[in-house]
Amino acid sequence: LGATQMIPLSKALATWQTVTGKVPEEADDIRICGGISADGGHTRAFINKLDAKVGTLSNCERLSLSTNCIDKLLPFSGMTKLKILSLGRNLLKRVEKLDDLAGTLEQLWLSYNSISGLDGVLPLTNLQVLYMAHNAIKDWAEIEKLAGLAHLREVIFIGNPIYEGMDDDTARAHVVKRIPHIVKVDTKLVTDELREAAAALP
Repeated sequence: LGATQMIPLSKALATWQTVTGKVPEEADDIRICGGISADGGHTRAFINKLDAKVGTLSNCERLSLSTNCIDKLLPFSGMTKLKILSLGRNLLKRVEKLDDLAGTLEQLWLSYNSISGLDGVLPLTNLQVLYMAHNAIKDWAEIEKLAGLAHLREVIFIGNPIYEGMDDDTARAHVVKRIPHIVKVDTKLVTDELREAAAALP
């Protein structure tokens, strides 16, 4: 295996532009997952921090930066068209600073991080899909907060501490109890039977 290095988003985007021939400021779909090849293929460079460059991606509708080493978010001001943000398999502990995406973001993919709270998701009034598998959510009160997101239809919470000691159907029923309008939980459609089970929970 070759060497690895850590680089900011701006440097990763410069390399991405060289590799793809696309201009980041004009691209509608940017995917840098699992780092990016650097130094003629001898090095794998992983993104370890976002920077002001994110604000220049004004045409981007999908930004995928999964499987990197990003440990905190910065404001996404300037990303006025972003619909899908994928940050799974990073080092995030908090969801924050997403207010600038409130009007556009429809899907947020954050599985395999270390996130314990969901307050940072609440400004996203157009959110439809939230993937939060294998994080650190320990309190069902965090799930209850999502009931106010009227357009939310699909969630994944598999692998969080809130599910400990529950079988799959019971865990899903607890989610439905707290987000009554949800349509899909943990990749499965919510059935009438599941809604009845949710209603019967204490």
